[in-house]
This record gives sequence, structure tokens and C-alpha cells, in this order.
Amino acid sequence: MRFKDPFTIYQRLIKSGRKVYYYHIYSQNGERLSFSTGLSTKTATREYCFRLYKNNQLIPCKITKITFNDYSENWWIWDKCDYICGSIARGGSFSRNYADICRMNLKKHILPVFGKKELKEINHGQIESWLLSFSKKQLSNTTANHSLKILRRLKNYLLQNIQNSTGITHFTMQEIFLLQSLE
Repeated sequence: MRFKDPFTIYQRLIKSGRKVYYYHIYSQNGERLSFSTGLSTKTATREYCFRLYKNNQLIPCKITKITFNDYSENWWIWDKCDYICGSIARGGSFSRNYADICRMNLKKHILPVFGKKELKEINHGQIESWLLSFSKKQLSNTTANHSLKILRRLKNYLLQNIQNSTGITHFTMQEIFLLQSLE
């Protein structure tokens, strides 16, 4: 039986005319992820990828430990939420009542579904299924839309503030694309 590498290497021509090798792997949830090595020879690329594999770093950014619960821990809590504090500091207005309603919605409708999932595991299909579950539970479209609005606010704030207090300091382009696809 032939040994199968845990990654696949391929070459791409970039805009500058230089040929660069990339590799792709499959994540734990079956998604195919591609990353650039920045290298121009296949031998060097294989060595580089095996070194990453040996060190368990084929996925360059380790946000896998950050769950939605971790990220949303202080969201919609009046004096702790960076989003609310920043909005008020910029002249916006937020009532405590609105923040409490959003926090209750987050706890009741969003966290039970997405709370234990890693940030980069959440995809468009899961959000669609979640939205359809509102009608199955005989909840109103207004509740579903309000919950989706809250989820989008969290996602948009995350994208605007890639470096934040949760320890997320960088994302790969693949991860940013996945987060942006939550529209």
C-alpha cells in the first residue's frame, strides 16, 4: 500500500510572474484549506510541509481553541462589551435595556447552537440550518432576524478588530473568507 501525504502540493503562477508552491489539507470538519508556502521549488516545499506536519502546524493560525462562547463572553454586557463601549465613545447611543435584550437573545438562541463550536467551524450552511430551526420551533421571523442581526454584529466586529483581547492575532485569508461568508 502506498503512503499518502497528509497534504497536497501544487504550483501557481502569481501576478508578478513568479511560480509559487501552495499546499492544501482537509480540516477536521472536512473543509479543504489552501495555504501558500512562498517557496519556488517542489523539494523545498515538501520539506517545509513535512516540517509543519511534524510540528502540527499545517494550519498556520491556531484559532482552533477559541470557541464562540470564548469570543462572546462579554458581549452585550453593559460595562464589559467592547462593541457597546466603543459605540458610546464614538457618540452612538445604546440603552441598557437594548443591551440586556440582545444578551438574552444571545444566551437563548445563539449560544446553545454555536457556543461550543470553534470560530472557524461556523459556516453558512450551519447558519441556514439554524435559521430554519426557528420556524420548526414556531418562533417568529422577527426573532430569527433579530438573532441573525446579533450574530452578524459579532462577526463584523471580529473582522474589524482582528487583533483583540481574545488572543486572536491573525487569520489566514481562508479563515477571513469563511467569516465573511456568514452574510
